[in-house]
Amino acid sequence: MPHSALLRLLRSEYFDFRLGLIYLFKYVKNVGIQSFILYQLRDMTEEQLRFILPQLCHLISTHNRQSGAIEKFVIEQCLQSSHLALEVSINFNDRRYGSWKRISWI
Repeated sequence: MPHSALLRLLRSEYFDFRLGLIYLFKYVKNVGIQSFILYQLRDMTEEQLRFILPQLCHLISTHNRQSGAIEKFVIEQCLQSSHLALEVSINFNDRRYGSWKRISWI
């Protein structure tokens, strides 16, 4: 998709947090697009952010970070809500240690 068409889509009334997440994954190496999408996502409610938080943590932990925009966005959101900060911590601990190790019957 040409960048002008993508920009029109991101500014349209059809843009929501789910579409933003899809394009964050699709353009993970494009710093400009990533920053613009994250700027658009600042208006999300806490419930919407909690819905995409595991995916954002996955992007932070698995993809080569060129700009740090996703990390900055998540940190800013965590500063506003201690509940979100706790969920981010849980997400990263699960990725680091593997939640499957805590289940004794496996």
